[in-house]
Parts: sequence; C-alpha cells; structure tokens
Amino acid sequence: MNRLYFFFLIISFFHIHSCDSGLSGEYISIEKFRDLKGRVVSDSIFFVRDNRDNGQLNLEVKFSVFLLDDNIDSIQLHFPGGSPEKVEQDLKPSISYDSYGPKSVNLVLSQIDTTYYNEVISYKNTIDNDDYLNIVYRESNWGSYTKTNDSEWLVLPNQTSVILKEEEVEENMNAKVASAKFSGFEDKMIQGSIEYCVALKNPINVKVTRDNYFELWSDDDLLLKGPGFQNEECFTRNFTFEGKNEFDLKIKRYPALSTTNWKIATASASDTTSFDVYQVATEDELVGYVDVSSSTTVYLNFEQNGNEFNFGLGNSPSLLLDGDPITISSGQNKVVFSLLDGIPSSFKVFNNQNSIVPKTLLENEYYLTLTIKKLELEVLN
Repeated sequence: MNRLYFFFLIISFFHIHSCDSGLSGEYISIEKFRDLKGRVVSDSIFFVRDNRDNGQLNLEVKFSVFLLDDNIDSIQLHFPGGSPEKVEQDLKPSISYDSYGPKSVNLVLSQIDTTYYNEVISYKNTIDNDDYLNIVYRESNWGSYTKTNDSEWLVLPNQTSVILKEEEVEENMNAKVASAKFSGFEDKMIQGSIEYCVALKNPINVKVTRDNYFELWSDDDLLLKGPGFQNEECFTRNFTFEGKNEFDLKIKRYPALSTTNWKIATASASDTTSFDVYQVATEDELVGYVDVSSSTTVYLNFEQNGNEFNFGLGNSPSLLLDGDPITISSGQNKVVFSLLDGIPSSFKVFNNQNSIVPKTLLENEYYLTLTIKKLELEVLN
C-alpha cells in the first residue's frame, strides 16, 4: 500500500511540474525507519519529595543525550508531564516536573540522506523510555500533623520517623488521631507503603494480644490495621487507594487500657478496699491489679444507677452473679476477666510468685511503643 502511495505521489508530482517548465527540479521527501542508536540518562531516576500538594513540586531534572551513531542530523525529546514537553537539538535539557508519579522520556533520532536524485530520505527511530523515572511522596514532616495528644507523638530529629507511646489509662477506648491534609490527587490511584516496629513496654511470659492498636485511614476509608505481633517485631505493609482533590491521611492509635465502672472489691464487711478494673484493648477482657499483704477474698463488682452487682465463683473458673468470693493470694496479683456479651464469664489470676506481674500501671505489659520509620505514597499510571 505504501509503495502504491509513493508511486501515486511521484506520478502526481511529475504531472504537476510538467505543466510548469519554469522550475528546474523538485524533490520527493521519504521517511524510513533506521535503527539509529542513542540513549537518555538523568541525574537520578528516583526522586522523593514531601510536598502534600500534588501539582506544586517544582522539581528540576537534568538529562543528557548520548548519540551512539554517527551523522545524526536531528534529535527530538518528548517529556510527557514535564515542562517543556518537547525539546529539539539539545543534548543537555533541564525539565521541570510539578506532579508525582512515573514519567516517560521519548527520544526521536533522524538522519537525512540526499544521495539519490530528486529524493530526500529521512531515516528515523523513536526510542521509548516508558516510566523512566518516578517521583514519590515520602513523609518527612511528622511534626506538622494535627494530633489529639501531642505528648504521645514523639518526632525524631530526622523528622522522617515518629514514635507513638502509651503510658496511661485512657477515659475511653476512642482512638487518638493524627492527620495531615493532601490535595491535587484527583483521579489518581495511589500505592502506599509504611514501615513500622512495635514493642511492648514491659513484655511478660503471659502472652498479650493486641490486634487493634493502630489503623491507617484516608478520610473514612480504612487502608490497613496493625496485625497481631510478637514483641519487638517490625512490619512493611502496602496499601492502595483512590486519591481525591483533597483527603486527610489519618493515623489512629487505640488505647491499651481504659477506665471502667468495674471494681475488684474485698468480700469482708470490715475491709472495704477496692481496686480499679480496666477495659483491655481487645474489648472482651477486663484486667485488675491487686496488691495485698495476706490472702484475701474478693468479688468483681459493678455499680450503675444505684444498683450493685457482684460476680463470684461458680464452677471454677466460671463466674456467676452473686457467686462465691474469689480467693486472691498475698503479694502482687493480676486478675483477667473474660467477657461474653459484656458480662463476666471466667477469670484467671496471675501471682508474682509464679509469673511476672507489673508493679505499677506505668510498667504495664499492655502498653506498647509504635515507631513509624517510613511512609511513602506513589502515584500509579
């Protein structure tokens, strides 16, 4: 088909110019492929920025073109998404990029041949470098996040890592939230990566399970939640979500312990000592710490609207309303109550004679330290 086209072109050309004897000669321009060789390199192919406004990066990338064939007459460079998007006859262009994501570079090489009479042959080769470089977001300004509690948000001097600490019982199990606003990501798919480590403040022999200790959200969309862990364990987790013109990236940390209306109360009428009982993060457990100088009997007590409920022994280790009192050994004790539909159903007692029990709440084995070491967001094509 091409040959017929060129044949028609030639016939038409000579027909036209045969009518005009005033012209001494004409040329036919023909374009052909030739494997012309060259390559493009840049000062880097991976760039990180911390601007949360996509479209305002102002990143300058320096390129160099190397020609691997002689007698290259023309070069063109195309930089989709860059400024300028097209460059000609420049072996060392500088291109500005304002947005995140992969960037392609296309090199067009041309060689002109005028050997043949009345023909100008242009040999061309287009060298595509798809997704040649990538620009990603990496968090390096944790201190700018809006936080529920500043004291539990410790930003390291490098600003790229942050430590979330637990050191006290909260009033409820509501999450503590830290958030930052991002913009300019509409109609973009975003792939994120987060690296973090988890360590219990005071790990003990009795296994502590924390499945719901932190979550990552984009507005109202859950991106990931921290899995169960062993002490001093590190994770790298990936997630994908759809960007918006504006969205809040939120880190939610859930408390280890919260206050309750439950008490561990002594059964003796002459001794009215009581000990606080706390809700555990798993939400199906209560825990209390009892330090007594001699063996003592207690109930698990709850008061509400003037009504008092005492739970005690049924068929050990089950609990019943108005059951028999529970015996607690002398020393430091940790008592764990399991809940079924919010009602105590069973219990376990750990004494410092046969296990490691925290001496104070500040040393509690439920408290953890979450260290976020890296957070990156990558815009996908």
